[in-house]
Amino acid sequence: MSVMPAHRTARLALLALLLHLAPAEAALSPGSASEFHEKAVQLEADDEALAAIIEIKNALQRDPEHLPSLLLAGRIYLDQSLGLAAEDVLYTALTAGADRNTVLPLLGEALLMQRKAARALVELQADGLNRSAAARVHALRARAHLLRRELDEARAAIAAAQTLEPELLEARLADASRHVLEGDPRTASEVVALAVEEHPHSSKAWSVFGAIRHALRDPDGALDAYARALESDPRDLDVRIARVGLLIDLGRDDAADPDLEYIAENFGDEPRAAYLRSVIAARRGDAEGARDALQQAVAALAPMSPEAFVDNPALQLIQGLAYYGLKQYEAAAPPLRSYIAKEPQDLGARKALGDTLLRLGAARDAIPVLEPVTTLAPRDTRAQLLLATAYAISGYANKATDLLEKATGASHTAAVARGRLAMLNIGAGRVSEGLSDLAAAFGEDPSDPQGGVALVITYLRTGQSGEAVAAARTLLGTAPDNVVFRNLLGIALFVDDQLPAARAEFERVLEQAPDFRPAAINLGKLEVRAGELDAARARFERLLAVKPDDPKLTLELSRVALAAGDRREGMRLAEDAARPREAGIDALFHLYDLYLQDGELERAYDLALRAKARAETNFDVLERLAAVLVRMNKYDDARATLKNMSQVAGFDPDKQLRTAAMQARIGQFADAEYALFKALQENPGDNRIRLAQIEISLSKRDFEQAIERATAVIADQPALATAYLFRAQANLALQRYAASLADYDRVNALSPSSEAVLGGYRALAAGGRRDAARSRLEEWLDTHPRDASVRSALGEDLIRANELERAREVYAELIAQRPQDAGLLNNFAFLCLQLDDLPAAEKHAREAHALAPGDAMVNDTLGWILAQRGAHPEALEFLREALARRGGDSEIRYHLAVVLNALGRAEEARRQLEQALEDSRDFASRSAAQALQRSLAASTP
Repeated sequence: MSVMPAHRTARLALLALLLHLAPAEAALSPGSASEFHEKAVQLEADDEALAAIIEIKNALQRDPEHLPSLLLAGRIYLDQSLGLAAEDVLYTALTAGADRNTVLPLLGEALLMQRKAARALVELQADGLNRSAAARVHALRARAHLLRRELDEARAAIAAAQTLEPELLEARLADASRHVLEGDPRTASEVVALAVEEHPHSSKAWSVFGAIRHALRDPDGALDAYARALESDPRDLDVRIARVGLLIDLGRDDAADPDLEYIAENFGDEPRAAYLRSVIAARRGDAEGARDALQQAVAALAPMSPEAFVDNPALQLIQGLAYYGLKQYEAAAPPLRSYIAKEPQDLGARKALGDTLLRLGAARDAIPVLEPVTTLAPRDTRAQLLLATAYAISGYANKATDLLEKATGASHTAAVARGRLAMLNIGAGRVSEGLSDLAAAFGEDPSDPQGGVALVITYLRTGQSGEAVAAARTLLGTAPDNVVFRNLLGIALFVDDQLPAARAEFERVLEQAPDFRPAAINLGKLEVRAGELDAARARFERLLAVKPDDPKLTLELSRVALAAGDRREGMRLAEDAARPREAGIDALFHLYDLYLQDGELERAYDLALRAKARAETNFDVLERLAAVLVRMNKYDDARATLKNMSQVAGFDPDKQLRTAAMQARIGQFADAEYALFKALQENPGDNRIRLAQIEISLSKRDFEQAIERATAVIADQPALATAYLFRAQANLALQRYAASLADYDRVNALSPSSEAVLGGYRALAAGGRRDAARSRLEEWLDTHPRDASVRSALGEDLIRANELERAREVYAELIAQRPQDAGLLNNFAFLCLQLDDLPAAEKHAREAHALAPGDAMVNDTLGWILAQRGAHPEALEFLREALARRGGDSEIRYHLAVVLNALGRAEEARRQLEQALEDSRDFASRSAAQALQRSLAASTP
C-alpha cells in the first residue's frame, strides 16, 4: 500500500473542508469569533493551514461577517492556490466593510490566479488607497492588462506602481512580461535578472525568468529557472505546466511525466495538464488514452467561470481543440472563435475553426476565418482545400439589398413619411426632435393611426400626460367608435390623474364592447389607485373565472394583495403570474422588484435573464439586469450590459443619465463619459448632463477637468449654484483655497446651505485661516442653531485647538439633540479620553459601538479606551475589527501593536509597527510607535 504524501493529505483535507457546508457544531468549543480567530492566527504562524481554517470556520459560524477571520481565510486560501475560495471570502469581507487597502491587493491576486482579468480591472481601483496598497494595485492592474494584451495600458500601470514604489517586485515582473509581449525578450531578460538578484527566493521572479529564457530559445536556462521556482514553491501550478510544455516541445515526453503525476495528485483533473497528456498519448500511438485525456480536459473546464475563459486565450484554445479532437463541433466553435479574436495570427487554430464551421454547415462564416491562412501560408494545401469548399457552398445573394430596395420603393404621403422618420428619431433617442416632428406629422395627417398612437405613447413615456390626453382626444375624433383609441384616451387620463374622466372612458368602452378585456383590466387598476380594493379584487376574479390561465389578471390580483398589505399572498400571486412561459414583461418586472426588495438576488437575476431573452433591446429590461448584476458584484457582466444599455438608449438624455450613473458607480468612468457624450450631442443645453459630466470628473479625481467643465457651465448659467459647488470641491482638492472659498461664497449667495458653509470652513482652515474658519461656523449657528453637521464641525475644530472643555459643551448639546448619532458619541468618547475621564469615555464608546458595530473608528476608539484601563484581551477584539475595516490607518496599527505587546505577542506587535511606519510618515502616534519599535528591538535576543 502506498503512503499518501503529507502535503497531499493536507491539501485534500483542506479542499474537503471547503466543500463541506454542514456546520460541525459538536466540534465547537465555547468561545467568541474573536477567540477562534486568535487561535487561527497562531496556527497560521506555525504553518498549520488546515487547523487554522478549522478555527476560522468556527469563528465564522459564530459571526459570518467577522472581518479579521474572513481576511485571514483569504490569505490562507491564496497561499494554498485556491483562487476561487479566496475570491469568495474576500468579496464577503469587502461587502461587510473590510478596508480596501487590505482587501484589494488580495482580491486582485485571487482574480488573476483564475485569469479573471476583466473583473480585476473593474475591482482594482487605486483611488483613495495608501501608497503601498496603491502601488500593488497598479502592478496587479498591469498584469490584468497584459493578460488582455493591452500593452499601452499595462505600461502606464507599471509606471504608476514604480512611481509609488520604485523597487516593487510585482511591477518589475510585469514590466518584464510587457517587454516579452512587445517582442523584446532581451530587455525583458535584463529586467527580470535584476528581480531575481534582489529576490533570489521568489518563485514568481524565477518563473518569469524561465518564461523569458524559453522565449529566447534557451531551453536549458528555462528549465533551470523553472526548477529554482519550484524549489521556492513546489505548488506553483503554472510553472509545472510551463515545464511540461517545454519538455514536450523538446521531445522529452518521459521527463514530463513526474510533473504531470504531481499535478494529478495535487490539483486533480487540471485541464491544461489533461490536454498535454492527450498530446503525449497521441504521440505514443495511444488513441484511447488521448481521447480519455481530452474528455478529462473538457470535464475539468466545464465548471469554470466564463470569466476565466474571457481573459485566458490558452484555456479557450484548449477547450476548442479538445472538443474538436472529440468531434464535438458545436461545442468547439465558440471557444475557437474567442481564441482567434485574441490571437488572430494562430493559423492552426484558424484551420480547426474553419473545418468546424464547414462541418456545422456555416460555410459563409468559414470564409473570413480561412482567407488569412491562405494569404499568410499560400502553400498550405489543407487550408486551400477548406477555403475552396467554403467558396463552393456559399453562393448566396445579399438578401439585405433586396429588403432595402423594397423598403425605399414603398409609397407614402409626405406627412406619413415624416412621421416614420420621427419614430426612427425617437427610437434612436432623439426624443425632443422626434416628438416635435411626430406631433407636426400627426397634425398634418390625423388619419394616420400609427402616428397618432405613437404620439400618445411617446407623450406618456416622457411624462407629458396632458399632451397625451390632447393627442388621444384628436385620435379618437378621427374614429369615435374605435374602442382601442377610447381605451388609450382612458389610459392617458388615468396617468394624468383625471380618475373620474378615465373611469367614464373605460366604462363607455365596456358599454360598446363588454368583452374588451383591456378596458376591464384598466378599470380594475383605477379602482386600486382609488383605494377600492374589494371592488378591484372582485373585478379581477370575475375576469379570471372567464379566462383562468391569464397571467395578466393574476398579476393584477398580486398588486391588489400588496396594496392591502398582504405580502405573502402578493408574492404567491406574483410568482404564479410570472411562471408561464408566455408571462409578460410586466409580470417579470413585478416579481423581480419583489425579489430585489427581499434580497433574493439570484432569483431576481434569473427573471432579468428571462426578460432579456424576450426583449434583448428593451432598455428597462437591460437596466434591471444591470442593477442586479451590480448588486451581485458581477461587475464584468454589468459593464457589458451597461454598454448595451447605452447603445439602446441612443440619444435619450434620461436613459443615458441613468446608464452613466450606474457605470460611474462601478468605476467605469470612460463608459459613463461616452454615455453622457451621446446624450449631450442631441441635448446640448441639458444642464443635468453637464453637471453629471462634472461629477464624473470629480469621481475619477480629474480635478482640472472638473474645473474646466464647471467653468463652462457657469459661463452659460451664472446662477446655477451646483456648478459653483462642484468647482469649489475641485479647487479644494487641488489646494487652491482662495478660489475654492470664492466659489463656496458664491454658492451661499445663490442658495445658502450647510454644505457650502462647511466647504468654506474647510477652504479657510486648509489655507491657514483657522480663526476665520471657526467664525464661519459660529456665524451660521447663530441663525441655524439646530444644524448638527455644522455644530459637529465646530466641536472637532475645538478639539484640534485643544479647547477641550468648550468642545465638551458643544458635544453635550449635540448628543442631547442627536442621541442616536454614533459618530458624535464616538467623538465625545475620544474627547472624554483626552480629558482623562475613562468611565465617561468607555460609556460613550460602548453606546457608539452599539449603534455602529461595523464602524472602524468606533471600534478603534473603544479598543483603545479599553487598552488604557488594562482590558487588553477585550481591546484586541475591537482593534482587530477596526484594522480589518481600515487597514491603511497607521494609528490603528499602533494601537493594535500596543495591545499585542501587552499580551506578550511581541513578534506580531513588531510586524504591526513596521507596517504602520511604512504606510504613513505622519500619524499622531508616530513617535510613540518608533519608541515602541526600538524597545522591542532592544528586548529581542
